[in-house]
Amino acid sequence: SGMKNVWKKYCHVEKEIFRTNKYFIGRTLWDKAQVYTFNIDSRYFHGEELLRQEFSEHEWKIENCEKYSIFISSGENPIKGLHILLHAAGLLKAKYPALKIYVPLLKIHKSSIRNKILGNEYANYTFELIKKYDLQSNLIHFPRLSAHDMALRYASSHVFVLPSFIDNSPNSLLEAMKIGVPTIVSDTGGISSMVGDGSSLVFPIGDYRLLAYYIDQVFQSNDLALKLSQKSKLLADYIQNTNRVSNNYYKIYREIIDLNNLSASLQG
Repeated sequence: SGMKNVWKKYCHVEKEIFRTNKYFIGRTLWDKAQVYTFNIDSRYFHGEELLRQEFSEHEWKIENCEKYSIFISSGENPIKGLHILLHAAGLLKAKYPALKIYVPLLKIHKSSIRNKILGNEYANYTFELIKKYDLQSNLIHFPRLSAHDMALRYASSHVFVLPSFIDNSPNSLLEAMKIGVPTIVSDTGGISSMVGDGSSLVFPIGDYRLLAYYIDQVFQSNDLALKLSQKSKLLADYIQNTNRVSNNYYKIYREIIDLNNLSASLQG
């Protein structure tokens, strides 16, 4: 696809970055493993990224959310797994005819040739699934949202779904956890480093049947939804503690400076 060709064009640049640098900062065990795969002599440091303030100003409440609504924050990139959610929705629609899926607006062109060039054959495929499962009235498309509007969307949804095939440490998941909306995620990449102690429901990559089951469980059980919400928020609050994160970055850069000074003195 066009998207694959773009990635292939620039992958040698990323390999060169890994090869020529000494120090890396990441957030998950998965990205730590990738760094060591390309540069076994590198030094890896764990450092979190602080979210924008808007995601601390809203909090999910079960009594205020739109019941039987699902939020997925990315739809155009195939690796984000929108089609897996659509398959799951196909199973759920009979039980939840009022099901709502909030999904980013998909770009599609009238020219099939242009779609192939730009990689938008995936958009065609997702539209076919929407028609197959008769989900036209269940999907609500939205344009690119501001941080404020994203926060409101998380807070208004019954559940947030992240069905990625590959991911490292998506900010969308951390944003959802910070606000407290129940989350259902695929077990891929660095996701396992972000969730734990029952903060999210986790399903195998591509298993839309288990995804559908988990969505149904959240819809049916307020106790489960509240449990997921509370645990997610507690974990996100710990990860996003400003003093802890800033102090950690100070220590990281102090150590890098000391290591460079030591290296320079040994070479001198």
